[in-house]
Amino acid sequence: MAHWYGGYRGKSVEETAMLIAQDLADLNSKQTIFRSMCHGGWDPYEAAALIEAVSNQVNKEIRREHRNSMISYGAIALVFVAMSIGSYLQAVDAGGGRYLIAWGAILVALFFCIKSYLKWSEYKRVSSERIDPSSFKGR
Repeated sequence: MAHWYGGYRGKSVEETAMLIAQDLADLNSKQTIFRSMCHGGWDPYEAAALIEAVSNQVNKEIRREHRNSMISYGAIALVFVAMSIGSYLQAVDAGGGRYLIAWGAILVALFFCIKSYLKWSEYKRVSSERIDPSSFKGR
């Protein structure tokens, strides 16, 4: 995020939308982006509308990305659980012996599954804030 107010100044709508998308993906608040845009010369109502439009699109993309990540890591954990159960059942059928329990792989996959969920939850919290264009008094 451009910490100086000129970050959005003089940019086209497309360039600004890309900057907003990056700032939202970096979990910068909508209100911070809004203030920066207004200080950069954007009309508060246009800035708020653009931020909301970009936020809706970014939210869909991030939700899909984290959902896919959770599904992938969850599936990997299930594969290792199934492998562990299969190994144990094979040892039991053989009347005893060695078997494999893949605790490490299961825990790592579950860790990344939970991490993806928490990142998505954090983004959802940040993206759910609403902007009140009339609140900007910088003019």
